[in-house]
This record gives sequence, C-alpha cells and structure tokens, in this order.
Amino acid sequence: MRHFMLLPLTLTAACTATLAPLPAGRSIDTPAFETYVTGHNGFSRVRLDHSGAGDAAVIAQFEDADPIDPTGYRSLIALDEALYGGRVSIEVLAEVDTGTGATQRLLRLTTDQSPFLNESGGQLTTVSGQFHLRGANFAWVSIDGGPLLSGSDAQGLVTMVLDFDTETVSLNLRTGVSDDSQVRVEITATDLPLNIRTGAYGDDIVIQVWDPESPDILMIDGSLRGNVGGTPVYGEGEHDLSTSGLYIGDGEDPATGRHVRIEGLFVGRDPNVQP
Repeated sequence: MRHFMLLPLTLTAACTATLAPLPAGRSIDTPAFETYVTGHNGFSRVRLDHSGAGDAAVIAQFEDADPIDPTGYRSLIALDEALYGGRVSIEVLAEVDTGTGATQRLLRLTTDQSPFLNESGGQLTTVSGQFHLRGANFAWVSIDGGPLLSGSDAQGLVTMVLDFDTETVSLNLRTGVSDDSQVRVEITATDLPLNIRTGAYGDDIVIQVWDPESPDILMIDGSLRGNVGGTPVYGEGEHDLSTSGLYIGDGEDPATGRHVRIEGLFVGRDPNVQP
C-alpha cells in the first residue's frame, strides 16, 4: 500500500539623487528550478516539481491550510527552531510505502529562504569580505532506475564560503553511509556566481555518488540553486546570514555508462551559532 506524506527529517536615510546606481549583481542561470519571491512572506523560493495532473488532489491536500485527510499533510520538515525558525522553510512531498517507510517517488522539493538584506540608504551594506556557513544536507538517489536511496548528514553542508569581493560561493556537500543514510554523495563546487544584491547563487555542478552495491564511484553533471538570507553584518562574533537550496542531477557516468538520478536539499548558518 502506498501513501503520500511529508518526509520527516531528524536538518540613516540618504538623498538617493547623489548616489551612484547600485549594481544589478551577477546573473544566476539555473533553468532546472522554479525560482521566485513568494507573495505571502517575501521569501526567496527554489522548487523542483515532479508532480503531474494525476497528483493534483495530493498537492491540494498539502496546500490546504486545514486539510481533513490525511492528517499530517501539513507537517513540514523539522528544522532546529533556534537556528532556522523564521529564516528557512523546507518542504519534501513524496510518495512512501506505508509498510516499510521507503520513499517511492518525490513529487516536490521546496526551500524558502528569508529575504537578503544587503542595502541601506541606497548603498550596499557589505561589498567585500568572506562569510562562512555550515549545516545539513539531504539527498535522494536512484541508480540504474532502481529504488530511491535516501542520504542525509546533519553536518553535510561541510563548508560554504560566500566571497563578496569575487561575488562567488564555494561549497562542499556530503552524505555518508550510516543507520540513517543509505548512500554516500559528495559535491564540491567552487566559484558559483553570487548576486550580492538578491542573495541568489548557483550554476552547473558535478556530483559524485558511491554505489552501495558495488565499488563504482559514479559521476554526473548537475545543477544547484540556493539563496542567502539575513544580514551580512558581524556582531558578538557571529553574522546573521542563513542559506538554503536544492540540487539535481540526471545522467550517465562517462566511465561506466551507468545512470544516476539525484535530487537534494541543504540548509546552513554561521558555524559560530551551531550547537
């Protein structure tokens, strides 16, 4: 028997006439994702939507503020409220086997990120310097059309560096194999374009997946899109920035010809505020 559910994851005013116009910031081109600012709270959304016409009733249950059936449709992924409350919202909408709890199919992944506040009085608040973030990473992988394997790591956003001088983001994302994670994944990306006005970043990436059933380490091309929220201002040894985003890959490993499909999401904050 199959059922649809949200997967729980245990993750001075100034005269502008005298000021030079602000730069538009770098263009971020990631057509694999839906990206827009939400109307209800102004958060920056990144979404992967695999649902079809036959899933309309299921989607409607998740978007109903007070659904009758099934209960639990409104349960969002539990994030640490002290770290991410009011900053990040995550949604994973999937079809799962109610007997085993195994994920059968992903319908929709969404990350909503609080606005990036880097402008004041017609000027950019921060135009230089580096900011570091760390956090969690979650992935869903299918190899050669096989069942979905879930990967997760509470410290899987191993490192992220926001460089305002070069307007780039560099990051390392991982999952390992453990009681809670079925598959090892790694992404190392350097100098992804960062828009220092909107907080958006992303580009093409390379994704490595370790096949848990063989010695093969499979490599495919993919795409990543994220957003930075908060303010890039230091105070009491920490900054207020947070981040969230999605990634996707679907292709053949050139060495083995084996097919890999992967979708994932990540969240992060200043390491100095992590528990």
